[in-house]
Amino acid sequence: MADLLSKYYLRALELDVTYKCNMGCMQCNRALGVCPSQEMMTIEQIQKVLSESLSMAKPYQEIRVLGGEPTLHPQISKIVIALDWYRSQVVESSISIWTNGHGERVKQELKNLPAWMRIRVSHKKLKVGGDEFEPFLAAPIDYSGICLKDYNKGCSQIAIGKCGVGVSLYGIYVCPVAAAIDRVVGLDIGIRNLTEISSERLREQCGQLCRYCGHFLKDNGLILPIKTVSDTWRMLIKRYKKRRSELTLY
Repeated sequence: MADLLSKYYLRALELDVTYKCNMGCMQCNRALGVCPSQEMMTIEQIQKVLSESLSMAKPYQEIRVLGGEPTLHPQISKIVIALDWYRSQVVESSISIWTNGHGERVKQELKNLPAWMRIRVSHKKLKVGGDEFEPFLAAPIDYSGICLKDYNKGCSQIAIGKCGVGVSLYGIYVCPVAAAIDRVVGLDIGIRNLTEISSERLREQCGQLCRYCGHFLKDNGLILPIKTVSDTWRMLIKRYKKRRSELTLY
């Protein structure tokens, strides 16, 4: 496994600025189709993580604004201002927003974005599943042949640096999917300061959270039907609907 603190892995910060979404896709890897939420990062939290990045020996050069649907954050214009300030401090920085591009409000917000912000549109249309989805709601712990020792390695998206360090209103995680899993599972293991991340702490997060992530199964050669919801996820969804976990804010 590549060092989780390698320059390749630490090239990007991925901010889940809001868990509000207008799609409700069943196999959303933030679990928003089955465990919806209106939660969002505050402007202060976003400014905090950007400031922490600047305090590091090598600030992050790539920032990805994610969700949920990020344009539905009621203060998206202030988020853009904060990011514009950040890019003025970091040479050759790249800032992008990842959107489903669905709905008139989203389309209007996208039109209002400055030219320097790259827009990535997923064009997702199928709420049940399609080529852009895989069975995220299939927890590896519900399938034989997936050993506990393997979880610490994370999935291929982490190993090759496809994703970046995830940040949510509950802290910093090895990836944004891990942050979303924690909001449902309720382990409350987000790191509270960007300068405190280490390979050991990120691997610990993998060990505790990858066991719930369907992406991990695909990496281990198990291909399941797109509509699969395993027993553990059925239990988590039922519990979430009754009482949501209370996590420490970032």
